[in-house]
Amino acid sequence: RSGLGANVPIRPGTVVEFASVAEGQAILGARDAFIQTLTPWDRSMRMKTNGLVSESQFMAFVTNEVRAWTADEQTKLTTNLNTISGLMADLNVSFPSVVPLIKTTGNEEGQAAYVRGKAIILPQAMVNYIPTMLRHLLIHELFHVYMIQNPHLDPALYRILGFLPCGEIALPPPLNDLRITGPEPWHHHFFITVKLGNERIPAVPVLYFRS
Repeated sequence: RSGLGANVPIRPGTVVEFASVAEGQAILGARDAFIQTLTPWDRSMRMKTNGLVSESQFMAFVTNEVRAWTADEQTKLTTNLNTISGLMADLNVSFPSVVPLIKTTGNEEGQAAYVRGKAIILPQAMVNYIPTMLRHLLIHELFHVYMIQNPHLDPALYRILGFLPCGEIALPPPLNDLRITGPEPWHHHFFITVKLGNERIPAVPVLYFRS
């Protein structure tokens, strides 16, 4: 285990754990749903190459970007997590028993913070944020973990933003080949009504490459 602050309780029965390099590599190197649904474009884009990238090459690239936590970083994040724990004290929210916290260079996911399964991944640049910005970021990522842990709440949460459930929509081949896959689970089974000219039509958000 890491040293100082290796486990930080945030809820009864839930701790955030600072993952070692080996633990982080095991999580990011797992052939989970995210890895399996990546398109060839997804892999090439993340590795900034025009050439084809195999799944094994991509997984080696991702795991190589994991870095060790320093004692100062653990102290900084522990302070923020303790504050967040206090903010959630009166909320009826549930998380996994362990939420791993992994640090990377950020090169594997465009310098973005993200979630893989139950784990939160932070790029070095965001670890260096000032405390208030880092706290907001951690809350955002913990909300992703909360939604993954509680999928039955999806309809109610999406409804707040005006989205309603529908059947899973299969994207046509040209669009499916160019879609951008995010680490957090994204299903095309919620729609929102938008205005297009004088019409109101149902729409589903899709991230995709133009070419």
